[in-house]
Amino acid sequence: MPRTLPATVAAVVSLFATGCGPRVEAASEATSETRAPIIAGADSTSADDAVVEVAMRPGGGFAGLCSGTLVAPNLVLTARHCVANTDHTAQCTAEGTALVGAAVYADYAAEELFVYRGPSATADLGADLSGTPTLAAAHGKTLIVEGNTLCNADLAFLVLDHDLPPPYAPVRTSTLASSGESLVAVGYGLDATGNLPSARQRRDDVVVLATGKLGFAGGAGLGDAELLVGESACSGDSGGPLLSPITGAVVGVVSRGGGGDGPAGNAASPCMGSGAHMIYTHLFPKKDLVARAYAAADRKVWREGAANPYDGIPDDAGAPPPDGGTPKADAGADKDAAAPSAKDAGARVTDGGAKDAGRRDAASEGDSDSDSDDAESGEKASERAPSFSCRIDATGATKVADGVSVLLASAALALRARRKRR
Repeated sequence: MPRTLPATVAAVVSLFATGCGPRVEAASEATSETRAPIIAGADSTSADDAVVEVAMRPGGGFAGLCSGTLVAPNLVLTARHCVANTDHTAQCTAEGTALVGAAVYADYAAEELFVYRGPSATADLGADLSGTPTLAAAHGKTLIVEGNTLCNADLAFLVLDHDLPPPYAPVRTSTLASSGESLVAVGYGLDATGNLPSARQRRDDVVVLATGKLGFAGGAGLGDAELLVGESACSGDSGGPLLSPITGAVVGVVSRGGGGDGPAGNAASPCMGSGAHMIYTHLFPKKDLVARAYAAADRKVWREGAANPYDGIPDDAGAPPPDGGTPKADAGADKDAAAPSAKDAGARVTDGGAKDAGRRDAASEGDSDSDSDDAESGEKASERAPSFSCRIDATGATKVADGVSVLLASAALALRARRKRR
């Protein structure tokens, strides 16, 4: 039986009303809002350069924007809904099944997923969309995914076409997050003005409110691979990490959220305020998927607390050679021991966007606190709408203006800011 909602989070999730990706009519380069970005964050420095921007660019166009984490020289961790066409809404049970939405449809081809790097990566993406030669750091070679639902499974790995230089982030695969643990959110998503900021954002002291399995009143809940926090991320932060401030390890990946009460007409409104909630996907219950991803990248898993297997890789490692070929893997990086095959546990390994899927739910117990009375507080489940995924799309329910024009306007601001710094 899943646990019921503890008192400390009942009020937060009772407003399961709107989500990360609201629709707005237009974007403005000027705003009177003064609150700081990610939501209530600050500019992220080059120390966070393991966090990257992931753009969906089918046919050289633009279909969406997410965040991700470079967890090995040629491997990016992001969200499942950042690499496929999916439902834009999701309401899930504690068992990891969908009450509303959450379906995964066709994957993008791995080669259509581009990685941009650095605090001002959005400006590089915007320049690319303006027709300049690509400023992407790399693009995908192979997708490592599993399942056909976002519930309890909103994770994906992208093997890159060549290695990128450090920094990289380790991953937490030996334990769940703890309720009350203070973590760090980093990403490229909307700030509290409702615009894409000119620099990647970071928010410290994001507290874990609850971990699954956890039941909400009316049947919704957190799966055993999910955790809940309050105000933090927003649209465009999907796939971005929740990091340990002590070890730098990725503890979870942004999946979906909403429930905020920010200013009317502000694209970030559902992400703001005391009612805002954000659901992240844990890595710990997905250890098999992690192992398969690193095996596909021909890399050793850098686990939290372990020695960095990529120490000694120079900062200019992995640059594409002048002839346009693919550089060889770094000789100093150890390889994983034999890992399960791609067919094991219903996993899907796609090269260039192969479709079809099985599904595997990993089982793991989370925090043991429970309070069934508090699960009834707040609105009735029938009055709750599902959460939205936190991807910025060019089309669909999470549309922000027409996507591309918002991105270009934000990129223009970022480019101007970059020139001023010079």
